[in-house]
Amino acid sequence: MTAKLAALLIAASISAPPAVALNLRQSAAVLGANKSVAVPCKDAVSVARKQLKDAVTKGKLFAKLNIYSGTLEAASKAVKEDVEKTQKKLKTLGKEEAAANKVIASIAEVKTELENTRKKIEAIGLGSIPVGLQSEVTVTIQNAVDGEAKKAERVFQRRLDISSRKAAASRNPFQRVWMVCKKAAPQPLSEDEMAADMQTLSPANCTEQMSLESLCCARWENKDFNHSGFMMLASSKSSASGGMIGPASGIGGEVIKVCTQASDGMALMAQAHTEVATMPVECTTADITPEQLKGEADGLQPGEIVLRTRLNYFAKQQIPMSSVPTCSDADIASCSDGKKPTIVQSAWLEKVQPHGGLLVQVAEGNFNGALMTSGSYTMTAAAMGF
Repeated sequence: MTAKLAALLIAASISAPPAVALNLRQSAAVLGANKSVAVPCKDAVSVARKQLKDAVTKGKLFAKLNIYSGTLEAASKAVKEDVEKTQKKLKTLGKEEAAANKVIASIAEVKTELENTRKKIEAIGLGSIPVGLQSEVTVTIQNAVDGEAKKAERVFQRRLDISSRKAAASRNPFQRVWMVCKKAAPQPLSEDEMAADMQTLSPANCTEQMSLESLCCARWENKDFNHSGFMMLASSKSSASGGMIGPASGIGGEVIKVCTQASDGMALMAQAHTEVATMPVECTTADITPEQLKGEADGLQPGEIVLRTRLNYFAKQQIPMSSVPTCSDADIASCSDGKKPTIVQSAWLEKVQPHGGLLVQVAEGNFNGALMTSGSYTMTAAAMGF
């Protein structure tokens, strides 16, 4: 029995790790030399078996660690590649913007030369030019000036798009943002459309999706509504007038809505290189007029009605207006255009804060300013300039 056990130990030592194999061979030698040490050798065999089992367990753990290490390395590599892509994109946009600036500068020089030529001709008088060519010369100069002006406008728009793309690619998307949208007033659904539960989308031209700091300096000019998409609002399905309340309400015309999203969809699309995306949106039930938006009615400042709507929105979430950050808190001395930021007038705040901001007017003729309707906003990369 002892000899058999010694043979088994020697056989096991062949495939065992070095340290375990040495113990097995020593135990086999002891068994072969003295049969009386069978019991201690059995203990040695148990130790050897335990060591072998531990070695196998450690090998499995090392294998798992290698797998985890590989997974982490792959994830790290993917993140690094995304960062490098974003950096390259921003670098490319910077080059495009620099090229656009050069074109604009050269166009300005050409326009100056053309204007100088026009002035010289006027000083000399068309009388020195053959009668048959006077009209042609005048039209040619005018066409050249007009053509350069249109070219400059296209380049300026391109530069505006580049700046928009750069801003979207670099800003934090996970913050509440606000925008103003112009859209066609909803048409009432037919009985067949309602029976089919059809959902209609309305084309909408919207501004950038802005945080508080951007809202404070927004001027709401027509060129700012340069992001086209499609909007579907719940109130548009519920009534012929789209559930709208206010002086701008109506069917068949254009309405202006103040809208908000929990995340910056434009920034997310720019960073992920997404072609088309639809996100939840909330818009004011009441419409606003162009005059109210530009600060030309109801004693409003330009864009103040948007800031009032924002405060009312948070008040409806049971957040006191006094706790909501405002443009006065944003520490903005002046905007990029050299003008002061827009602020909400203290007289209005004193009037609405006792009511908690709920179900109050944001301006004359706009009741229920805190009421919002939910829906969706569909954006495309091409329309956003990404």
